[in-house]
Amino acid sequence: MGPASPRFWSLFPATLALYTLLSPAEAGPRASSTSRADPTRMTAFATLRTTGRPTQPRPPARRPRVLSLDSLCLQLRSQDLPLRIAAAQQLGQRKDNRAIPALVDALDDSYSSMRRSVIDALHDLACADLNRGTSRDTLPVIPAIAILQHDPDEYVRCAAASLLETIGDRRAVEPLLGVLQTGESNYLRDRAGDCLSGLYDRRAVRPLLEMLGDPNLPSSAVHALEANINAVPGALDTVTSFLNGAFRPARTRIRCGEAIAEACRWGNRSGAAFLMEALRDEQIAIVAGARRFYIRGAIAGSVNRLLEALYQYGDIDMGILTDFLNSREKRLARAAREWASVRGIKIVSTVGTPEAVWGGK
Repeated sequence: MGPASPRFWSLFPATLALYTLLSPAEAGPRASSTSRADPTRMTAFATLRTTGRPTQPRPPARRPRVLSLDSLCLQLRSQDLPLRIAAAQQLGQRKDNRAIPALVDALDDSYSSMRRSVIDALHDLACADLNRGTSRDTLPVIPAIAILQHDPDEYVRCAAASLLETIGDRRAVEPLLGVLQTGESNYLRDRAGDCLSGLYDRRAVRPLLEMLGDPNLPSSAVHALEANINAVPGALDTVTSFLNGAFRPARTRIRCGEAIAEACRWGNRSGAAFLMEALRDEQIAIVAGARRFYIRGAIAGSVNRLLEALYQYGDIDMGILTDFLNSREKRLARAAREWASVRGIKIVSTVGTPEAVWGGK
């Protein structure tokens, strides 16, 4: 037998209903009634009534109403918060910079969620304009700086920092440095450091150096210093004069060494020469910070200095212990285990790629 036709399956419910109505009643309590009140028979009657009727076509889906640019700009002042947020999102998606003035005016909204949506829309417009080669002068730098400095909501200020990073205007350097130095939260300070990493301005080098002694300074500030050392002419000279000019705390010198070492990964020969000189002069704090430079290069004569760095500054920077354990250099790894054992530090193995391997460059 071949498969049943589609017509058979379309009539199958009606056939089953007729069979239910015409079959003799089953024995038992439910079979005592043969009237139409029996639930099984009621279901069968309902099936027969609907079989063969033409199905009603579904009404076409209603298309969303497309508002004009002017209408969306007016909707930014609506009394309804969801409508205001929706208008800001649609203006960002349209990528039409004629909406920038209306969006800037909406930055004074009393709801932080609305201000965040407006900044996100301005971010989308800035990306579109920069991709088209539009001048940065048309982008809202000053309003974004004002939000970064004065908005009461932390996440709105972080969004403003991201907008300034995208625009890339160097007028944001000093406000970002102020946030990095006096920010209320580590998250906001970390975001400010990330933004400074992409602005490449020599004015940021000296303030970043002066902040390195702060134990709560986010690592993004060190990355910002590294980026400026690598990209800004004369930045390394500023760092070396800063280190040689007066007594600097150990934490400051360690972080300076770390920033210079990471800049050397991008071919900074002046930084490499400075670190080799620090090794010869036994500047142990700088050696501690630049440990990955010596480990990757398998620098001759550096092992003893690195061990001194562990014993003197391991309590300040626990990254020294981690890098030594992962270095695949037997003396460094053995010394790191002994150092951890004396201090009761438990070593846990995890899956991942080491930051620096002996001779790995």
